[in-house]
Amino acid sequence: MKANEGDDKAAAASQNTDKNSGSRKGVCDVNFVNLNFAKTVKVLEAPQHAKKDVKDLTALNIEKVKQKEEEAIKERKLRLEKGISEEGIRLYQTLTKTLKCTWQDKTIHVEGVLIDPPYRVENCKITNPNPNTNTSLEYIKKIVVKHYVDQQNGS
Repeated sequence: MKANEGDDKAAAASQNTDKNSGSRKGVCDVNFVNLNFAKTVKVLEAPQHAKKDVKDLTALNIEKVKQKEEEAIKERKLRLEKGISEEGIRLYQTLTKTLKCTWQDKTIHVEGVLIDPPYRVENCKITNPNPNTNTSLEYIKKIVVKHYVDQQNGS
């Protein structure tokens, strides 16, 4: 475990371990722990699959992270000023994790599907009907349903 030193607000630790799947060579899990909330850190035992040649994480460019955060804040403010609801913004963020999305006024465009306010499953519609967009519509509806289930469950 390696502690990243710096200002107290950013105290964190990372652990690099091989994935159990073994599907891709050199792929690792990275876990971050805020050390501001930790009293002690103790390694109970090394993982069985631990390697001695695991490389350290690359340095994090704090300026880039701050710039990205500022851009996200500006984007969110812009959306709120245009009258887009918090729920619409949250759904958009969920969709952009896996799909390319854009806004047109208050409507979310994703994979040939439009999602109008109030951004529910019944508000999803196809822009140009064809077999591919029908499949996209069903897939996006599933994501929308899961988004709202996760919101209710507090995930």
